[in-house]
Amino acid sequence: MRTLISPDESWAARYGCGVWLLATGGAAGYLLAQLGPYPLGWWCWLGWPYLLMLAGVRFIGAKGRGAWQVAASLAAVQGPIVLLDVVYLNPDPQGPIVLVILPLLQLAVLLVAGLVTWWLFTSER
Repeated sequence: MRTLISPDESWAARYGCGVWLLATGGAAGYLLAQLGPYPLGWWCWLGWPYLLMLAGVRFIGAKGRGAWQVAASLAAVQGPIVLLDVVYLNPDPQGPIVLVILPLLQLAVLLVAGLVTWWLFTSER
């Protein structure tokens, strides 16, 4: 009997998620550059969630049955979407405040999506 390949056994899922994280991180960096010149500290502050997600895909990905890849993909896309809103859709002088909140918001999405996907992928039905 043929069994389906789970996302944790697929190299394409791991590397595809890594490429997705790099693409969304690059888009967030581009949008940060459009806001204006910011010191290195802000780049590090906005970049640490992407580094955390990349490390999780690399080290936790095979043990989490694909839950980490899905949760990281959902949390990573939030950065460029919020920055796109701040830079182009609703620009105002108070927009850069989102730079303080965005990594914490991404961490919250990562935790909630990680718990939900872990429960969905590991529960026996």
